[in-house]
Amino acid sequence: MANASTPRPHGLNTPIAVRELAVVADANISSVSAAPSVTVGAGAPSATKAQGSLYLRTDGAADSTLYLNTDGATTWVAVSTVP
Repeated sequence: MANASTPRPHGLNTPIAVRELAVVADANISSVSAAPSVTVGAGAPSATKAQGSLYLRTDGAADSTLYLNTDGATTWVAVSTVP
């Protein structure tokens, strides 16, 4: 990530720093309500979110801290640890 003295572009592609996570909105997303999101919480995810959404589980084990929504509803798949 750029340091404070590095100029950054303004608009939809400007990173938004949340602790150590940078989120960049894609200017090609046609509907904000259907845009994937990043959510953080305890317990396994069960909410309906857009396909491609990520869930960061604060109380998960090694293979259950990152989940991906695969159907745009309530199906979440744990992303396994890369060896």
